[in-house]
Amino acid sequence: MNDFLQLFTELKGVFGGAAAIGIAAAYYFFSQKNSRDMAGADSAGQIKALAVYEEMLKSEREARALAEQRADKFAEERNEAYRELYKLQGQMSELTKQIERQNAELERLRAQISNLEEQIHANPRL
Repeated sequence: MNDFLQLFTELKGVFGGAAAIGIAAAYYFFSQKNSRDMAGADSAGQIKALAVYEEMLKSEREARALAEQRADKFAEERNEAYRELYKLQGQMSELTKQIERQNAELERLRAQISNLEEQIHANPRL
């Protein structure tokens, strides 16, 4: 800054003063241009970062939606498997009861056969 003051005091006349003011204005605008460029670059960087973040958010949302669809499909398949299992358990229970009834009937018939065999052996004329 002292250099500018010395330059200004050394220069005489209207043209010297105007030239000094012009040089000072050019220096000021040049220094401000760099800070404006840096601010603009920072803003552009933030805008690009926001675009990247938005794209990442979009892809994460799509991935989450896909994962939810897969989870829903898995849950539906699991529920269907449970329904099938319960159906098979019911059928198994019915078959077990049917076998128990048939075993009881078979025992009753064996008892009748035994009784008839005893009657045949007891009375040989039959």
